[in-house]
Amino acid sequence: MLDVLALLPGAATAADLAHFAAQQGAAAGAHSAFLANVAATHVTLPAGFAAQCTRELAKNSAEAGQVSVSYADDAAIAAAASGEPLPDGAAIDIEVWSARARADKKPLVGSDGKRVPERLRSVAAMARSAGRSREIPQMLRNEDWNCAIFGADRTARVDVNHAECLACHKPKTAMSYVFPHGEFAAAAARRLGPPAPARPVSASASSVDAAP
Repeated sequence: MLDVLALLPGAATAADLAHFAAQQGAAAGAHSAFLANVAATHVTLPAGFAAQCTRELAKNSAEAGQVSVSYADDAAIAAAASGEPLPDGAAIDIEVWSARARADKKPLVGSDGKRVPERLRSVAAMARSAGRSREIPQMLRNEDWNCAIFGADRTARVDVNHAECLACHKPKTAMSYVFPHGEFAAAAARRLGPPAPARPVSASASSVDAAP
């Protein structure tokens, strides 16, 4: 900050610069507390979420030696398969697992071409509910989505800054704020089939609709 002030004519006097330079800075590695209205979350992780939701997508993370497994509830699946924005009531849970390795240290791959999960590391959860994000600043708000990160023991992690999660998803407005939305929608559509075509309107109904 001092360097910037020194470059701006009239922004600070020599005495001002000396004053700020004499102030004690934060300790190395210090962090400010998370904003309470961002740290709070309405997302929960039901004990049997994997049985209550549908497994839609598995992805490898070669760099981290992990595999993620995504689950979605019925509301999210129906909307994604129809190409509609994910509605209130939609929930997505993503398990992050360490990947199993073979004896030669190479990754063990299953019949689906994905790495085989070995140990659960965390669960990332997103849920959408009307009015549940009013307290989140507009610059971070993902419409009515809330998020949370849970540990392998299913308890919420309080050391995770939700502001980072929200800021990362913020640009994905056209994808309902969900990064793998396209892959997710394709998987749901393959499983459910294409949406039923709209029923044509009969001539008599059209004439009735057009009547004053």
